[in-house]
Amino acid sequence: MNQHLITLMIALPVVGAVFQAVHLERRAMTIRGIALLSSIASSVIALVLALNVPAFTAEVTQLETLPWVGSFAISYVVGIDGLGVPFLLLVAVTFPTLLGYEWNQKFGGRGMNALFLLLQSAFLGVICSQDLFLQFFFLSLTILPFFFLMGVWGGEGREQSSFRAVIAASIGHGLIFGALVLIYYAADPHTFDLRALEGGKLGEASFRFLGAPVSVSAAAFLLITVGLSLRGAVWPLHGWFVKAINESTPTASVALAVVSLPVSMFLMIRWGYALLPETMALAAPTVVLVGAANLLIGMICAAGQKSLKGLMAYLCIASSGFAMMGVGSLDALGVVGAVYQLFVTSIAMAGFGLFVGVYAQRTGSDAFRRDDGTAVVSSLSYSAPAMAVVVSFFLASILGFPGLGGFVSASLLVIGSYAVHPGWILVVGLALLVGAHGFLSMYRVVFLGAPGKKGTAFEDLNWTERACLLPLVGILLFTGIYPKPLMDVIRPTVLTLLSMVK
Repeated sequence: MNQHLITLMIALPVVGAVFQAVHLERRAMTIRGIALLSSIASSVIALVLALNVPAFTAEVTQLETLPWVGSFAISYVVGIDGLGVPFLLLVAVTFPTLLGYEWNQKFGGRGMNALFLLLQSAFLGVICSQDLFLQFFFLSLTILPFFFLMGVWGGEGREQSSFRAVIAASIGHGLIFGALVLIYYAADPHTFDLRALEGGKLGEASFRFLGAPVSVSAAAFLLITVGLSLRGAVWPLHGWFVKAINESTPTASVALAVVSLPVSMFLMIRWGYALLPETMALAAPTVVLVGAANLLIGMICAAGQKSLKGLMAYLCIASSGFAMMGVGSLDALGVVGAVYQLFVTSIAMAGFGLFVGVYAQRTGSDAFRRDDGTAVVSSLSYSAPAMAVVVSFFLASILGFPGLGGFVSASLLVIGSYAVHPGWILVVGLALLVGAHGFLSMYRVVFLGAPGKKGTAFEDLNWTERACLLPLVGILLFTGIYPKPLMDVIRPTVLTLLSMVK
């Protein structure tokens, strides 16, 4: 295959963003079409790359190497392996869907399109980078697009929520950069190359702090996990995220919840297992504990929500916690389940997030229950049957119903976690029961009603909305009925990472 496909994939959304920024004497539809086509073209390349990653091997494929800052051993090195494939597919599916959903955006449509395209390019760069500095560079590029998407198109509290989000991300990035500097100077010779650093080569390195020796691996792990926890909205560092989801547009909240959070978890797996395996092994019980707390607290808070955005925010926190339990299990089934969970739950959450947008557009608010407990709308299955069916698929996958991707990931996570931490299964079971109660209560309030009761007047999904949501349903069905292709790609890389820890 062409060895510059990854670079082309990353560059195409940037080209589309430039077209949005340059004033052209063309119709608005043409400009929107350029944005969508550049995003789709990049996604097609991502799909081709994903399909060409060999199964049953942990090899990094499609490597491209170019010296960048040679005097400091910083290079442009990109490639893709089995761990990156599901996140590559997640980005490839999400951003064309968001651009299609915002097709009729009248206020600042070109600016919004450009920001989404920049986000797509940046996240693709994070996933494919094989150089720590390059990975950090692409990760840092994601801050400002989110700031403007929240601050310009958000709700009444958009200025405060966007400011808090940027502050949280900036603090997290500062901690991460400090860890990367420690890793760079501990390596002999100094390098940011992931392939040269992996395998526990920093295990014996140390530095002096206030006159006492400190392990580079332990210090870097602490800085990275706290920094990524801020980016990934891990409890108790999640306050900014809930506010951001509540004040963002539906598409911006989807990009934040279903791409930014999983990519943060992806980096936690990649850096923790490959670069700092000794510390990862020691910290695994703590990772499981924090994950269980996020799962339980997220589900409890979700069950008490009266707005759809609040429900979505806390379910994302719970999902990240569930994945963290798998990451900390140090078991192949648990880690593979965590990666699969991040992919399929994000797809389901993307669909639910877009439904929130449709609902809010029709009703003027994302609230589904008033303060007195009465329903804002009810019995929508009568006036919007297509919406009722589509949303039921998203909820069923998130709750782990058989036949959908969520069932496969939840099963792997439970089996993998039980082998190492059997007591935590009680926490998982309790959390899922609480989450099921909250989700099904919302569905009952909004969509169901007494037999023969006429539903609230409500327009059903139009063709644009169906074109955005139905492919997501198809992905959940495919990943639930036939998970083998994706599993065969993920598992070898996970086994290689686990061998470094054990």
